[in-house]
Amino acid sequence: PLILGILISFYFFAEWLRHGRRYAFLILWSLGLILLYFFQIPAIISNAGLKIVLTDFNPFFLLAFPITFFGYLLIYMGIVSIIKPPTYRKLYKYLLLWFALALAFYAFYFRGENIIENRAPLYASILLFFLPLHLLTLSALLKWYRKQKWTETRLAKLGIMLMAAATLTGVFRSLFVLKGIALYPPHLWFMVISSQTIYVAQTIGLLLLAAGFILVHRDCFKELNKGLC
Repeated sequence: PLILGILISFYFFAEWLRHGRRYAFLILWSLGLILLYFFQIPAIISNAGLKIVLTDFNPFFLLAFPITFFGYLLIYMGIVSIIKPPTYRKLYKYLLLWFALALAFYAFYFRGENIIENRAPLYASILLFFLPLHLLTLSALLKWYRKQKWTETRLAKLGIMLMAAATLTGVFRSLFVLKGIALYPPHLWFMVISSQTIYVAQTIGLLLLAAGFILVHRDCFKELNKGLC
């Protein structure tokens, strides 16, 4: 999945250049997809049969959480750049401010060797950032889907459905983590994040997302269907 994700990311970057850098969603999805794989690196190494020891989880997750959040944010921004809701350019500023708040939040709670002694920041991480973003993405995908005519954009509608399914795996992961962190002492929160269930759900989500991107892209540039993208 990692190699596939990198290849698709580079393909969309190349397509963005080929089309004169006119379509923002191509570069946003390219960057977003490759950032999402950062979070999977330890799990990929572990599931490949290699041993990995993280003596201190804080430095890794200090980077992984905001990078992953920013990856999902870029994908949402790509969708927004297509459906163009009112004042969508202002929305970009608010989304970047949201990311800045997330960056500050994770820098504060995961700084140095700071040990998390209560579950509040763990719940806040899901409820303030990841879960709302997944729900916003689902809402944007639904609006985009309803705008399409089935007879003209069949592949695109299927692609949007796959992207929605991928986003639902994100909702599932958020709810799984909310439930799971209650089962462990706060300082062992990473046991939930690093679980096989999270790894499998995220892998499925990334594959669905990549497939959805490809189908939308194919329909979008089929005779330059500008009504779609």
